[in-house]
Amino acid sequence: MSSITPTVKRPYPIHQTPFQYNYSAPLHDTHILEHLLKYGPHSNFAALSCMPPSMDRTSPESVDLPWDAISMRSKVTSSHLGHHSRPSSLGAVAVDNLCLPHVKIECSELQNMTERNPYMSLNIQEGLTPSHLKKAKLMFFYTRYPSSNVLKTYFPDVKFNRCITSQLIKWFSNFREFYYIQMEKFARQAIADGIRDVKDITVSRDSELFRALNMHYNKANDFHVPDRFLEVAEITLHEFYNAISASKDSDSSWKKSIYKVICKMDSEVPEEFKTSSCM
Repeated sequence: MSSITPTVKRPYPIHQTPFQYNYSAPLHDTHILEHLLKYGPHSNFAALSCMPPSMDRTSPESVDLPWDAISMRSKVTSSHLGHHSRPSSLGAVAVDNLCLPHVKIECSELQNMTERNPYMSLNIQEGLTPSHLKKAKLMFFYTRYPSSNVLKTYFPDVKFNRCITSQLIKWFSNFREFYYIQMEKFARQAIADGIRDVKDITVSRDSELFRALNMHYNKANDFHVPDRFLEVAEITLHEFYNAISASKDSDSSWKKSIYKVICKMDSEVPEEFKTSSCM
């Protein structure tokens, strides 16, 4: 029985030539952003094609930037990121030298970002604040149905996107809901109290209806409500009184005709509301 001497196959030494960056085409900004979001700034950028020649792996300008300072949880779908892992044989490339893109942040992504990313040229504001809410409530004394252009004009310190616009529109929708609930309540109360003539129903600064509205929109009572708002409130109350007296409230859409009247009664918001100091 012959003995067999096992042979060990030694791997042939592979001569690794220095990596040469091929700058044949411009690098798309989105590729860099995707790489940062998935691998962080300390990862290898060698897999990204068309890196500029100046970004040598031995460049003294390469730095270790703290990734802890960044808290990004943007939702990046698999369709945006590559499905294969990238090699990490080369050192980190200086992130400071990367020209990062202006990115459109969708609503769900914006809400998931708890801190601003210093590597992205987005300059996103912190969002709406309680001061903005107070300002919006005071604006309701002038306009019940503001357009998106009006909102952008009177909130110049807010960087608008779909989230911010939707939130402001929702605020005014809630303001109107409270307003119309109070109008219906007091109109029915007037009918229950036996008032037969709509002209006997008035809205003054001493009336209970005005106090309820003022407490809701001007809780600190540090703003002088314009007289025009009292006029609009009285007209609205009359519209509800007439509709209920005529039994129009039996129709599910009976309030729509009132809305059409009131939406035409908006007045111009004063110029001082365009500044943040009014809050």
